[in-house]
Order: sequence, then C-alpha cells, then structure tokens
Amino acid sequence: MNHTFLLNRSETPGGPAVPHTPCFPEHNTALSFMHRLPRFCWLLAICLTCLYGLPAAASPQDAWQKGNTYYQQKEYDSAARYFEEIAANKPADPTIFYNLGNTYYRLNKIGLAVLNYERALKRKPDYKEAADNLLLAQSRIPNRIQSTPDIFFVQWWKSLTAPTHIILWSVLSLLFFITWIGLLFYRKMTGKGRGIPPQVMGSLIILWLLCMFLSLSSAKASISNQNGVIITPNTPISNNDRTGKWAGMLPEGTTVHIVATRGDQYEVALPDSRTGWIARNSLQLID
Repeated sequence: MNHTFLLNRSETPGGPAVPHTPCFPEHNTALSFMHRLPRFCWLLAICLTCLYGLPAAASPQDAWQKGNTYYQQKEYDSAARYFEEIAANKPADPTIFYNLGNTYYRLNKIGLAVLNYERALKRKPDYKEAADNLLLAQSRIPNRIQSTPDIFFVQWWKSLTAPTHIILWSVLSLLFFITWIGLLFYRKMTGKGRGIPPQVMGSLIILWLLCMFLSLSSAKASISNQNGVIITPNTPISNNDRTGKWAGMLPEGTTVHIVATRGDQYEVALPDSRTGWIARNSLQLID
C-alpha cells in the first residue's frame, strides 16, 4: 500500500392443498429414485446459483485499489466505504488511516478526519504528513477549545514515560539486572570481587530500579492513555453525570482524554484541563 494523498492547504478537504399421491409398493427403489432425480437436479441448480451469485468479500488489496480509484475520481463517499473496510481490522499500517482522514476531510466531516489522523499518529508518532493535516483539520473546528500547555517538568516527564518507551525501559532494566547478577556470580566463582568497586555494584542496582520504575510508569501511561474524538456536532457536556445540567457544548473534532466511565457516559478531560461528562455515543476512541 503506497498510495497516499496530500491535502492542499488552500482546499477545504400457505397455498392450496395438494392431493395425496398414492404409494405403489411394487415400484422398485431404482425406479423411484429416477422419478425423483429431476427434482434433485433442480434443487442442486438452485443452490449452486445462490452460492455463486453471492458477492465475494473484497480482499484488503482490492478494497485498497478501489478506494484509491474512487478517491482520485473524487467519489469520496465510495472511497471512504472501501477504506473503512480495511480500517475495521485495525491494521498497523498508519497509511490507511491517513488516507481515510483525507477522505473525510474532503467530505467536510471534520470529526472523523481528526479521528483518523489521530489514529495514524498513534501508530506512527513521527508521521509528519498526518500531523500537518491534523493541524489543518483542527483549524476548521468552530469555537475550538485551545489546549493549555504543560509546564516544562510535566512535558519532560510525559515524554520520558510515553507508552512508546515501555520496551526501551524494560530492556535496559533487564540488562542492568543481568550485569549485576553476572558480577555477583563472577565474584563468587573467582574470588576476585575485591577488584570491583562497590560503587559499580550500587550504581547498577540504582539504574536497575530506576529503569524498572520508568517501565512501570510507561505501562501505566499506556493503560490510562485512552483518548477519543467528538464526532457529533455541538455535543452537550455536564458537570455531573447525575444532575445532567449542561455546562456547555463541545464542537465536533475536539480531542478529549477519557478519565472514567459510568453507564452510558464518559468523564472526559478537555484540552484546557476542564472536566465533564458526555454521552458515550458522542465520541469514538482513538484505537
């Protein structure tokens, strides 16, 4: 799959009774079968016609080619249908979500465009084209809620414990632990432990514990890193899930962080750090 589409920033992406047939026991089995044979043939023909007449499900490659063709022909509704067939399987390739985002942008469905750009970036955080088009789509959100920038320390900590760093910290933790165990084994087997400064052994323990802590923090961030995008225009948000008093309206395309779930509602954190409750069917998860 190598077809991607860039957006131009100047564009706004029962019946009558049947008489009883008498039975003739003197007829042999073979003759009886021959009488029924035409009926079997008709039934077989009908079954085969039904089976071969069913439309075969398009393969991902066929759906991809058809989606590309419809997109280039500016038939965006048809292109979106085929791209969605592929995206339903949650592929790891971010390109399908990038193209789907472009398609919805052309259809002026900003919420779905933002959602798919976010899904592309979740699979490939350094996807520059998706990041640029995400900013372009977000610029078209009416009454957009501006995000509150985090202080330097919070930004640094979030970067350090990003979900994408789980494997890094886990591998480093394992390496430091194996090195420490190896040195202990070396000291016991050779009796040359005095040549290893205690500061080295202590540093290995500290580094192992630090990497373990960072690995667990990244895993926790991965579990709690559940975001979604508002896909319905003017979604009401309330301060409390029980009183249901509206505190305002959220524009379509707003990206929110899911804090809690209760029944058919989500508690969400807005880009400006405010929180509130919205209906679950008003957003789709960035998965």
